[in-house]
Amino acid sequence: MGEDKSEMTCRAAGRMGGKKSVELAGREGMAARGRKGGAVTKERYGEEFYSEIGSKGGKVCRYKHGPDYYEKMGAKGVVRIRELVKKGKQVEEETRGE
Repeated sequence: MGEDKSEMTCRAAGRMGGKKSVELAGREGMAARGRKGGAVTKERYGEEFYSEIGSKGGKVCRYKHGPDYYEKMGAKGVVRIRELVKKGKQVEEETRGE
């Protein structure tokens, strides 16, 4: 470990705590915590809350990255969809051949 804990940043402490939580709860346990948190937030603030924060996040992203960012992300999405369609067709052909 070798790190002097008296000089640990808040971010580093949070990262260590997060790693420990994942280690203890496992991937499924962390997913369950996330679902529970989302359900509580939905109950507390309503479904519209998610639209509002999504819109705010989109505006910040647009401001930070500009229109070129969306073009690049769209191109990546198209490539990924093509890969998935190709994979699906291969699986379909393999299943027919059996």
